Amino acid sequence: MLKEESVLPRRRRAIFSKVLMQEASVATFYYDESNNHRKLWIDPERRAYNIDRDTQRKVPVGRNFVLGGVMHYGANCSADVPALIASLNLDKSLKELKFKHIAAGDFDYCLKSQRVGSLLKWVIESDLYLHFFNINLEYWAFIDIIDDCLLWCHETSANFELRSLGEPDEFKDALYRVIRMDRASFLDMAWSFGYPNLEGKTEAFIAGLAGHVRSMLDSPGHQDELDEVGLREVVVRLSELLDASKGIDDMTLVQMEGEGVLVDAFTRFYDFTAETRPKDSLIMDMEANVKEHFDRRSTRLNTAVNLRFVDSKEDPLVRISDLVTGLVARCLQFVDDHSHEYLGEWSGRLNPRQTDNLALLKMLVDKSDNRDPMLLHRVVANSEKSKFELVLYPEHFHTLT
Repeated sequence: MLKEESVLPRRRRAIFSKVLMQEASVATFYYDESNNHRKLWIDPERRAYNIDRDTQRKVPVGRNFVLGGVMHYGANCSADVPALIASLNLDKSLKELKFKHIAAGDFDYCLKSQRVGSLLKWVIESDLYLHFFNINLEYWAFIDIIDDCLLWCHETSANFELRSLGEPDEFKDALYRVIRMDRASFLDMAWSFGYPNLEGKTEAFIAGLAGHVRSMLDSPGHQDELDEVGLREVVVRLSELLDASKGIDDMTLVQMEGEGVLVDAFTRFYDFTAETRPKDSLIMDMEANVKEHFDRRSTRLNTAVNLRFVDSKEDPLVRISDLVTGLVARCLQFVDDHSHEYLGEWSGRLNPRQTDNLALLKMLVDKSDNRDPMLLHRVVANSEKSKFELVLYPEHFHTLT
């Protein structure tokens, strides 16, 4: 079960006339994936994640898992895939189309590609829509700490005022940003308690985490970061929450995997996708371990899953989903890797092709979001949502504080 659901903010919705939903009908979703690391754990020797082993990568490793692609309503669509392939002017000998064949590098560099523009324009003009499920793995791995602390404070009437319904997400965002300030130091602290296997050590862990947060508040090297977009205030409140939770003797929401194991399998994310679209047709690029998981699930529950696995070479819209998902994943990672300040200045440095391609991406997001907001599903920190909006809709950010 997913911890929370979040869709794109409705900030742009008032600008567009709402496309009325048709009566419920079967839709067809095509899936590919990006950044499926299969497992995520803390490397005890390097105090880093297992996925961070290659420090020489030109593009930072993706911590945003994306499962998505294109979809259409009804059983058929009129999108002309051969016409798109012809417009991309690819090597005739190419047997399988992948994102690397239309662009390379980070999101900034991908926007320089003429082929990216051709792809986006083609999807916009077709009867296809963008859909994706995005989960920030680093955020996901630690947000249950906040829910457990709030639950404990509520149940024990601890001396801590729950000021508003919006606070849980604010605390989660603050913790996520504290982790990113000094990831190695945080992971060293978490590993020392065997996180997430905290049985018998929850009180000591919370005390250790409270000390880590205070050290970030007091560190001369992190004062500029704490001043970004009002972060200092919410980190102070996070410190207060952790201080009020120091007597906690049990954490029921943190999943007690093996020591250092943060995500034991990505199949739970595929489960969510299948369970939320029980009446639709789902077509997914072949992943042997995922197929085996669903085969076992069907046998165990004695029920069929509306999910079909295909070789991407045999289904053109699965190939298109690879391209779309690759671009979305690079966009989300670019947002995750940079500050509000950097992203605010970045948009003013784009060349004409980058500007045009970014505008096309915005059009595709708006087209899909207006058709059905749940096509775009994210489990990420509030600050990441804000930065994503800053990239797509900088006109809404008049000043940066």
